[in-house]
Amino acid sequence: QAPRQFELDFPAASYDEFQAAMTSNNNAGISTANQGNSVRYNAQQMSLDVAGNANVTMPAGTYFFKSIHMRGGSTLNVTGPVKIYVTDVLDIGADADIFASWPGDVQIFAHPYPLPTPDVSAETLVKVNGGSNVTWALYAPGAALDIGGGNHFYGAAAAKRIELNGSNAFHYDKALGAFGSKGAAIIERLYWKEAPLPRP
Repeated sequence: QAPRQFELDFPAASYDEFQAAMTSNNNAGISTANQGNSVRYNAQQMSLDVAGNANVTMPAGTYFFKSIHMRGGSTLNVTGPVKIYVTDVLDIGADADIFASWPGDVQIFAHPYPLPTPDVSAETLVKVNGGSNVTWALYAPGAALDIGGGNHFYGAAAAKRIELNGSNAFHYDKALGAFGSKGAAIIERLYWKEAPLPRP
């Protein structure tokens, strides 16, 4: 591997946009049709909990949560461009998936900015357990990103610290290169190895 010679500066996303999203968002538009109590949104706590094997649809818009918990085997379908702000925990369970047309449609900003409640964590945590398929552009310069094994990532991510466990596959969309100027994560290729051709 080839380490960077110089550190990159990842400034926090706009605090004004963060405050605006907290007070005016599309959280109420989350589709939980035919899911019963499998998808629970608590407006007071601004928390979203998707039970195992449940499905939730998120139309285009801006969303703001203190926490998102996607239990094992659950699915989040994003049907248009979204901005998702998370202040405390984003926990994607084993074999849970986030699907979208392309990574730029799922901008996730994991912030250290606190909600006006006394139980805010010191560090925002983004956790992806094993066997998941995730499509996103994650920008979390003040957060920890904890990744289990056997995941497929489509998009890009930036975090304060990243912990990788096991083998994972990262699929980068070159279109995010221009998209990164808008504040989403981009990737820089420092080292690569071409896989040998399969034998006949």
